[in-house]
Amino acid sequence: MSKMKVTSFSRLYTLMLLSSSPRHGYEIIKELEENIHKKISAAEVYPFLRDLKKLQYIAVESTGNRDMKRYILTPKGRKFTQQILDNLSKMIDVLTYSKVVSCAHCCCKVYGDAYTLKIKEKEVPFCCKYCAQAYKVDK
Repeated sequence: MSKMKVTSFSRLYTLMLLSSSPRHGYEIIKELEENIHKKISAAEVYPFLRDLKKLQYIAVESTGNRDMKRYILTPKGRKFTQQILDNLSKMIDVLTYSKVVSCAHCCCKVYGDAYTLKIKEKEVPFCCKYCAQAYKVDK
């Protein structure tokens, strides 16, 4: 196994949990269930943890009387997690770029539904009605 693929939201979330603090496998399962509102089986989590360990992205330490395993992200694992987040950030940028417009008055960036006015048969975007009013006065 040369490269790990993070192919599901539960895997991504597992990495996020481990990046915030070491966790026991049972803790990971419970937090996943609470936060993504889906039943998570051990078969979803433990094979992923095993693969992370093989790639040296996590270290495992035994704790307590029953030798419970606690999973800890290694520096190599932190770097891997950061790469995943950087790639995710780039994808989000691409997805949101088409929904960003500039206000015709103040040039601020507006995501989603901008306030618009029809001026000379054309829809002109604004961040708010006050910029639209100021634009009409300035023109």
